Formats: sequence, C-alpha cells, structure tokens
Amino acid sequence: GQANTALEIAAGDGTTIEHVKVVRSGAMHLSSLMAAIGAHATFNSFAFTTASALTRNQMFLRFAGEGTRSNIGGATLARANDH
Repeated sequence: GQANTALEIAAGDGTTIEHVKVVRSGAMHLSSLMAAIGAHATFNSFAFTTASALTRNQMFLRFAGEGTRSNIGGATLARANDH
C-alpha cells in the first residue's frame, strides 16, 4: 500500500511548535509539511521511521519574522530492503 499525507501549520509570533512523526508501516510513505513560522517563534520537528519500504518526508518552511528558529531531526531503523 501507499500512504500520502499533508500537514499545514501556521505558528503565530512567539509560539513554540513541537512536531513529532512516527512511521511504522511496511507501505510506501510520502509526506509534505508546510509551515509558516512567526517572529520569535520556534518550530521543532522530529521524524522516527521503522519498517517502511520507502519513506519521503519533505518540509517547506517560511520564516515570517526576525528571531525565528527551527530544529529538525530524525532517526531511521532500517532492515534489509528498507529505504
């Protein structure tokens, strides 16, 4: 099977967003995240993937003011045929 996801986030000035994503399927997984991040706001994202035939996570971030910060991380537990 295949999973396609899309998420849009609007983070106002001075906010903090903690985004955590876990992918645990054997299917193909394609995702898009679009975020507009306000001034003096923080956007943190972490993706954890295990047992997926193919995974593609893409992000489109727009920093809409001064003092905006973003931290992006991830980890993958891959097996023989995982990508």
